[in-house]
Amino acid sequence: YLSALDPDSLDVDLAELKQEYMSLFSVPTGRYVTPFEDIYRGKTTDGKPHRGPLLGVRAIAAKQLYREAGAEIDNITKELPNHIGVELSFMRFLCEREAASIIDDDVNQKAADADSFSQAEIYRAYQIRFLGEHLTRWFPELNEEIQNKSPHVFYRSVSNMTQTFLQQDLMMLKNQLLNSIQ
Repeated sequence: YLSALDPDSLDVDLAELKQEYMSLFSVPTGRYVTPFEDIYRGKTTDGKPHRGPLLGVRAIAAKQLYREAGAEIDNITKELPNHIGVELSFMRFLCEREAASIIDDDVNQKAADADSFSQAEIYRAYQIRFLGEHLTRWFPELNEEIQNKSPHVFYRSVSNMTQTFLQQDLMMLKNQLLNSIQ
């Protein structure tokens, strides 16, 4: 995508990207992809999947996990707790907390019990849980819709990259956990 950008047409490209964003994620018309987990993980009836409600059981489960981990959705956020942007922001929160905890754990390591979990490990466990229970379970379907509905290489590329990253991040975190146990 970047190699095809013409610096002289950057304003046109940005306007095109904004319009594509609106078409895909904001205005529920023909190319709209619903960026909410419950839609993709709806109920199965008679062996056939059906789209779920916008604010269903997974949104409630996500919100409970946010609270459990110490995260809150601020008053500025207008999206539901199962929106892809909110879920990815929660992962950012967990990563930031893990990084801060690593520094704190290093400082307090001498006082810590060798058998107890560190705060960093707790945040890592939340990441594994959230990736496994939420993001990696439904993002592949959202990615597929973006691939099918977006004519713009930018959003298709970002979506593919996100899917690959989520899967690799989950595998890496699980491997770290296994290595720390051994």
